[in-house]
Amino acid sequence: AAILSFSRLMSSTAPGSQTLYYLDLDGDGAGNGQMPPQRRCVAAAREVSNGADCDDTRADVHPAATEVCDPAGTDEDCDTLADDEDD
Repeated sequence: AAILSFSRLMSSTAPGSQTLYYLDLDGDGAGNGQMPPQRRCVAAAREVSNGADCDDTRADVHPAATEVCDPAGTDEDCDTLADDEDD
């Protein structure tokens, strides 16, 4: 079965095509664009093709997050604006 899975995996990627993958330490689906991406045919564990996370240590901070008004002035949605500045 492992050989069959590997064959299916290889057939799903065009020969010679590779994608840039970014490490996603917090598991929010957005990787750390400040770290060099890896070019691979298939993502390794904890890698994603999106390198737009502005804080890869917090799963609640990523480009698709909802902006929350907080005392720290955190930019939850990674648009360089925080809290009321987003209005």
